[in-house]
Amino acid sequence: MLRLGLGLTLFTVLGCARTEVVVTVDATELSIPDEVDHIVFTITNPITDPGGKAPVFVSPQIALCPTGQPSSSTCTSLPTALTLFPGNDRPHDSVRVQLDALRQGTVVISQASVFSFTSGERSKLTFDLYRDCLQLECAQFDQGCASGGVCRNVMPLGPSTPDMGPSSVKVVGVSVNNITQSPTFDVRTPDDVQAGDLLIMAFASAVGGEPPMLVAPGWQRLTWLNTPDGLDLWMLSRIASATEPDMHTFSFVGRQTNFINSSDYLFHFRGATKIEGLRTQVEIGSPSLPSVNIDGPGRLLVAVVLYPNAFVDRTCQPPSGMQVIANDALVAFTQSVPGPAMSGERALVCGQPNENYGVVAFALAP
Repeated sequence: MLRLGLGLTLFTVLGCARTEVVVTVDATELSIPDEVDHIVFTITNPITDPGGKAPVFVSPQIALCPTGQPSSSTCTSLPTALTLFPGNDRPHDSVRVQLDALRQGTVVISQASVFSFTSGERSKLTFDLYRDCLQLECAQFDQGCASGGVCRNVMPLGPSTPDMGPSSVKVVGVSVNNITQSPTFDVRTPDDVQAGDLLIMAFASAVGGEPPMLVAPGWQRLTWLNTPDGLDLWMLSRIASATEPDMHTFSFVGRQTNFINSSDYLFHFRGATKIEGLRTQVEIGSPSLPSVNIDGPGRLLVAVVLYPNAFVDRTCQPPSGMQVIANDALVAFTQSVPGPAMSGERALVCGQPNENYGVVAFALAP
């Protein structure tokens, strides 16, 4: 078992509760080394290094023992684990753990999780390697991969982890496209879309001039948000049909403008029939997630944050219990909520204290 102290401080605590996260890797379906032969851990601080260019730790390629063979001096059998614990310098920062599984030097499964340590608690974070996950890069969404080849949020579980209850609303995926100076653009429909799935389009842009209206056939407008810095966020929604087109065309109508550094995000949810309690707000400094009315069980709370510098500053971290599903020009968080309840206002930790942030929050109901 590997042990690593984050914050570049290694220490041992005797006679008191240790704060640590044990990252476990297991595989029950894969044939080793035929399908996977090595694994690599990469640990980064998404607050001080949001692009992950200066990792705190990168393990060597860890050779895996053939299925059924015990660990030896030349290979490691699964399950195996890496133990993380905070250093003294930045013990409350978020941590991003990425696990890459390789075959003959090529990454074939990539998973990740972003979390914070719980003081005085020993938690366990599990990455499972499934055959259905081969060739999937769930790490780009800061997610793990579940059986069936579906990217999903994985978080450390410990004695004080709240039981948020099962949610029948699931995140299927998020796609991101960068667009420059284009008043009309096409967005590809997800290949795995099913009739009844909820699609939410979010378009973020630094727009020159008076913002126009974003429209698309068959889509309904959810909200539009503008910050004093001249950044705009449009959000539209659609329930997928049984004959969903391969592409959807979005257009801006009204005053012609110059679109600078624009991006669109297509959020794909399953099990949601309606959107409840939508709230928007613009705040200076570290913004708050506005309270959202949760009317019943099985809801999924969603928050979308528009950064003040949409293509540079990417350092917002979620409140405790929320998980990242997108982090680019926008950052998006979700949380399963048993309800009924009021999700009280909670602070987000962002890196630009004197800038304007736009926040949209809502609940998806089954």
